[in-house]
Amino acid sequence: MKNIIKPFLPVIIFIIVDYFFKTPLISIVTSSLFITYEIIYSLIKYKRLDTSILIDIAFIGILSFFSFAFANSDKLIKGIINDSLIFAILFIFVINKKIIKSIMKNYGFTTRIDPDFRLLYPIFFIIAAHIAILTYIYFNHMVNLPTSFISEYLLYIMFGIYLIILIGIKFIIHKNTEYFDIIDENCKVIGRVSRSVCHNKTFHLHPVVHVHVVNSQGQLLLQKRSLKKDIQPGKWDTSVGGHISSGETVEQGVLRESAEELGIKIDLKELKFLRKYIFKSEIEREYVFSFLYKYDSKIKFQRDEIDAVRYFSREEIAVLVVNGETTENFKYEFQVIGDMIV
Repeated sequence: MKNIIKPFLPVIIFIIVDYFFKTPLISIVTSSLFITYEIIYSLIKYKRLDTSILIDIAFIGILSFFSFAFANSDKLIKGIINDSLIFAILFIFVINKKIIKSIMKNYGFTTRIDPDFRLLYPIFFIIAAHIAILTYIYFNHMVNLPTSFISEYLLYIMFGIYLIILIGIKFIIHKNTEYFDIIDENCKVIGRVSRSVCHNKTFHLHPVVHVHVVNSQGQLLLQKRSLKKDIQPGKWDTSVGGHISSGETVEQGVLRESAEELGIKIDLKELKFLRKYIFKSEIEREYVFSFLYKYDSKIKFQRDEIDAVRYFSREEIAVLVVNGETTENFKYEFQVIGDMIV
């Protein structure tokens, strides 16, 4: 959150100082000091003046002009003008994402995931409603109303109600949503999205674990995906395969998925790393961490996710692959590292 707020600090500082001190000069001096810091920082680090700083200067200039011009104006008029400026600034951000991305990049906040500007749409409505209320009161000369409260505090109350509703909705959704970390090809985390987004042809690269379980006879355990699955139902698949949840390590993902899917308590000392690779299907792109694990004890599989499990010989697996009875991911993996497994 602090990285998102940083780019707007000069404008935020100006608005806060102007609100409390009611003196445009103090607001300009305070925000100008911060912009001076931005310029020095940009010249030292990037050897150039970043575009985002020019945008900050432009915003401060516009705010300063209106702050001076309407310093002694009616509170309703000043409220209408301030609301209109905020509305215009937000509108510029929404129609041109490059502007906000440039500002965010200047402060080291880089991501390949587009910010969700849909969250700003209710804010547009709130500001427009507040402008309409102030305009109606002004032109109908409703002087008996508490204009100071309506012009200055009502907007904050409306924002507060929106934030409370938004936080409540987010909490409910977050509680029931599985999130994955988005990574680059060097495994560096660059974002976080929900499972539904990952599986919706966005092709955000996200990490998964595969554990190939073999017995002492050299046979490989495969699981048959439930017919209720949305993706490749009824196909034979890797012994254990699952996404690494957001914030998890690879090892934690291995332990959790193995326990959930097959009831196996993995001994990490006996777990053998095979390889890692990127696999792209029709709907997603995965960074796969593949492991081998020898196991002869009882299997207790997850019946709501898996229809059956069975050990197969290499020859039997080859027949399954030829007949199209395996998932595309397992087919690819068997072709690439089959010799390392069975």
